[in-house]
Amino acid sequence: MKFRAVLAGLVLMAGSAGYAQQGGVGSSPAPTPKGPSNKSLPPAPARKKEEPKIEGMTLNRPNGSFMGFNFVGNNVVLTFYDEKKKKVKANVNRAIVRWEMKRKTGTDQLVLTPTGDGSALTAAKIVPPPHTLRFTLLLFVDGNEQSVESQSFMYQEKIPEA
Repeated sequence: MKFRAVLAGLVLMAGSAGYAQQGGVGSSPAPTPKGPSNKSLPPAPARKKEEPKIEGMTLNRPNGSFMGFNFVGNNVVLTFYDEKKKKVKANVNRAIVRWEMKRKTGTDQLVLTPTGDGSALTAAKIVPPPHTLRFTLLLFVDGNEQSVESQSFMYQEKIPEA
């Protein structure tokens, strides 16, 4: 019995404390806020700014822009991006890609030329798989037989997950 009496006393005290906080007898009711209450809603998740995706392997260029070295089927595709990783028109007219052949001794090469819309460089010749190779890339502009830029890199073929 004592426990029930103590519990009832606590409930009454808590209720009267809340009644006193609201102004008690004779006071006007508390104004209700207009609009939805933010107290009951969870905070909105912060939007993450998605970084633009570069197709294939990202290659940094000396001027701060980027290139994407990728295989579409067995064809090499070289795409160009600005500093903000947005796709731009190629600023070179051709590229040469060289690699050590796996099945024979020596090297092989491709000459990449602009696609119809000029946004990438590609070649009709294929590179036989596997595409885990060291590539050397030379970029050229019209009227210049010397390369304006060169890069050497190891490309590892991504194996699709089952």
